Amino acid sequence: MQGGVDAWKKAGCPIVERGPVSALFGRILVPLDGSAASETVLYQAERLICGRRSEVILFHAWNPDSPGFAAPEAAEDYLRVVQGRLSSGGAHVLRRIVRSGPVTQLLAETIESEKVSLVAMSSHGRTTSPRATIAGTVGGLLNESRVPIFVARAYQPSGSGEPTPAECEAPSIRRILVPLDGSSACEAVMPYARELGQLLGALIVILQVTAEDGHGPGRFLGTGIPGRPLGPAPGEEASPAERIEYAAKTFSAAGLETLTLNLEGEPISTILAFARPSAVDLIAMTTHGRTGLSKALMGSVAERVLSEAILPTLLVRSGAGSVQCIS
Repeated sequence: MQGGVDAWKKAGCPIVERGPVSALFGRILVPLDGSAASETVLYQAERLICGRRSEVILFHAWNPDSPGFAAPEAAEDYLRVVQGRLSSGGAHVLRRIVRSGPVTQLLAETIESEKVSLVAMSSHGRTTSPRATIAGTVGGLLNESRVPIFVARAYQPSGSGEPTPAECEAPSIRRILVPLDGSSACEAVMPYARELGQLLGALIVILQVTAEDGHGPGRFLGTGIPGRPLGPAPGEEASPAERIEYAAKTFSAAGLETLTLNLEGEPISTILAFARPSAVDLIAMTTHGRTGLSKALMGSVAERVLSEAILPTLLVRSGAGSVQCIS
């Protein structure tokens, strides 16, 4: 019928109002290998996967040598069970995909073919030792794809020093740490952190580490940033302080309570020391920036934070998308 939706409404045809699908987290790919470790993402990313308009794709890379499932049909049955659990929690599972071959390659191909906007996966899987920092699939995927990755932490340190499985319950994410260094490259994470903050009703903590001799992070103190940014976005000639102030005001303009914090010290150790559950609940950062990250795709700061942090982490590659900080 000509005239689109309005014409259908005038004709008395029933129209289901589904609302817009998020452009940033609109289609989420969830890789699972059947292990409890890989299923950690179902809990730590529950608010992303369930109860919103995102479309979820469950994925399994089957390998005849894998101890997980004897046949692809068994993996399909497993994903069907997971789909039932997620659907009962409010998730919209678009489809289940089981493919045979190398997992990193298959994931990269599926991201492209399915137009995935976010990968949500656990730091460990069936074949990853708890003593390993992260599964090689995570690092490999960051090298293969520009899609952001939400990394759930399958293990946590214990008092004895031995890693223990993370709790199987949704965490309370109330504070999101966003490390920025005042470069445009690091700002790629901002739209994603903003949407997460709005979804979770979380406080945004912008952390700038000044690479000078210092005593590391102290108490959880910061400067509240109210209001909206004035004027256009700062150009490349702007100082780091100007860019960070503008960044903070974009979060504030989106209705998010925002703090900025400046700490002196070596960037990697300072971020890791501050990123503890007593201060924040999730880390959102770019994998390419001014503070030593431009040496490689996965620079030293992002690589160490990904490997050693104990909090869920959202990683966005610089240049991941031409999204605007203020809609």
